[in-house]
Amino acid sequence: MIQRNRRVTFLVLTLCVFFVPYLAISAEKKVVRIWHTETEPQSVAAFQQIINDFEKLHPDITIKQEALAWGDLEAKLTAALAAGSPPEASHGQAVTCASFYAKGLLRDQEDI
Repeated sequence: MIQRNRRVTFLVLTLCVFFVPYLAISAEKKVVRIWHTETEPQSVAAFQQIINDFEKLHPDITIKQEALAWGDLEAKLTAALAAGSPPEASHGQAVTCASFYAKGLLRDQEDI
């Protein structure tokens, strides 16, 4: 349980470190969507506590988490990438990312 909470904490903080500077460019309130596969209630609650703490420090940013089963995440992410509206943060397996790249669904991140 402690190791899972540490992993969840690390994931959320890492995502925030990468996206907060990008979001700070604009003065308007930003929404960051995070899709993950930590569907167990205690994991979702741990994510939410970290999100709540982060939002207190950054009131101009709202983080919305969505916990999905692995199979649902891949299908939903594929559709969102194809539509040009993926979440700001997600995770997946290397083979899935390679598949997205081969299909031309990923974009270069050098401009961020």
